[in-house]
Amino acid sequence: GQWDTRRELVDVYLAERDYVYTEGCWGQQALNAYTRQMQGTEMVLRNITRGGPLGGGWYNGGNLCLVIKEVTGKEPEYFLSDLRNPGEERVGRAEDLLNRDYRATLFNRKWIEGMMNEGYAGAQQIAGGVFCTLGWKINREQSVSDDVWQEIVDVYLRDRKNLNIREWFEARNPYAFQS
Repeated sequence: GQWDTRRELVDVYLAERDYVYTEGCWGQQALNAYTRQMQGTEMVLRNITRGGPLGGGWYNGGNLCLVIKEVTGKEPEYFLSDLRNPGEERVGRAEDLLNRDYRATLFNRKWIEGMMNEGYAGAQQIAGGVFCTLGWKINREQSVSDDVWQEIVDVYLRDRKNLNIREWFEARNPYAFQS
């Protein structure tokens, strides 16, 4: 939807979660119960089992971080437990894993070429990565630097990798390019 302030996003988030489910009280709104439980929260930890930080880390944990920041006045640390590769599990700062994801996917020539081979769906995947970048910036302002936005412009609008990316988008999925 449309919003003007982050507080509006927080209010929507809280309106969807301020309900109690327990014996004798099923699905009843419990004003402020959820926000009371956030007091003193210093860290958020979320698991990644598929995709990556550019696939949803902004939504699952980033929204919660934004709400905690608004409710408590202090932005929590945000960690991701990366469980995508059995035997190679690791926990790291969300922003560090996000920056690794940029290098491995959105700014990686081989990944981009692979997406180009997928046609319409590949264009949609690229657009999704840029959309997720916006989600990160909204929920955790410091998570996306100006350099990342500049790299998006250079790679996808200025075609710094000389892939004829704009022509490819126009032929395969102009709506993805537009978004």
